[in-house]
Amino acid sequence: MKTSKNNLPPVILLGGGPIALSISRALGKNNITCYAIDEIDSIVYHSRYCRGIKHLQNGESDIWLDWLIEQGHKLTQKAVLIPCCDYGLKIIVENRKELEKLYILPEGNDEITLAMLDKYKTYQLAKSLNIPIPEIWNIESIYDLEKIVDEIKFPCVLKPRISHEFSFRFQGRKMFEVKNKSELFYFYNLTQQYNLKMLVTEIIPLGSNGYNGYYTYLDQNYNPLFHFTKLRLRQYPNLYGLGTYNVTTWDPEVIKLGLKFLQGIKLKGIATLEFMCDARDGKLKLLECNPRFTGTTELLHKSGLNWALFVYNRLVGLPTPSMDYYKRGVYIIKPLADYLAFKELKRNGKLSLFEWVKSLLHIQHFYFWSWSDPKPFFVNSYCFWKRRLLELFKTLKFRRVQNLQFVKDKHIL
Repeated sequence: MKTSKNNLPPVILLGGGPIALSISRALGKNNITCYAIDEIDSIVYHSRYCRGIKHLQNGESDIWLDWLIEQGHKLTQKAVLIPCCDYGLKIIVENRKELEKLYILPEGNDEITLAMLDKYKTYQLAKSLNIPIPEIWNIESIYDLEKIVDEIKFPCVLKPRISHEFSFRFQGRKMFEVKNKSELFYFYNLTQQYNLKMLVTEIIPLGSNGYNGYYTYLDQNYNPLFHFTKLRLRQYPNLYGLGTYNVTTWDPEVIKLGLKFLQGIKLKGIATLEFMCDARDGKLKLLECNPRFTGTTELLHKSGLNWALFVYNRLVGLPTPSMDYYKRGVYIIKPLADYLAFKELKRNGKLSLFEWVKSLLHIQHFYFWSWSDPKPFFVNSYCFWKRRLLELFKTLKFRRVQNLQFVKDKHIL
């Protein structure tokens, strides 16, 4: 590994895919060398601003940690570790004493950071501070589920307490939507093959203000060093997917509630929160808190806040860029994914073609596109259509088998 130009410490990004891509672009344009440890098909490996180290499969093993310790002893200059996923964050928090001898690590209150990785503990802390949350049921065993199943209103959601453990086992899913008791027991038993800790949560009817995000950075005295809010307009899948269309806002209510939570739990460093407006009472309900960079990092950069450089400079002791102002009304979209989000909404009678097109009549920014770094955009588009064509092929093949079976059964009759 080489140092950056001007002898700036290099950066090692832990996971994150598109998140790592946004950070590497922001830092690379400032002559900071970035490396990434991620899945073998990660989009960040195609960026001119990042050097893929090698494929180190994450999951239950400690291969990332072993590599970091081995490599750290070889470095002539400490590198900065930046986690872009929960798994990477967990490695740093649980091994801070050992890693801080070799690397420059993110600021944080490790006990609280670990609590934020556990959705149930997050909700419990929020409840103790009178922060509104969805109705939840913690399920420790099948016996717990049997006791409370009659209290649960369907449909509901069965979601993991530890997201990265769940996503490793059920790739492409964040949770299970559950329509009735039999589905609830079925999906719960499915998760218990891997001894996953699970929650049941109500489905909150979406209010007019949708999903609100709050982003900040708290110093050692828990003072916010900047404020940023945004609104998630659409996501795919509609109920529990990733954002496909977002816009920057300035929402004092979101800021006030977010700070109440963060300062109440004494979180330090990066903080990103997501709230949902409940259509029943108009209140904001806390959904999650991530003490790391998240998928909307690129929106901050597009709106004028170089968040990645701010964090890097603070960690290495350089003057930080101004974070006093950002542009409101900046839109960012994943065009292909947003089209799928629209199709699902249209199918459910929630969005017409005219309304969708009208919502797009703004200057648009894109998550993956960069004039100076175009390859990730084209690779992502290729992979998207490849997946869609494979799904279509499987669907057509399934229908063909069904038709052949129907003809065969009819002939027998």
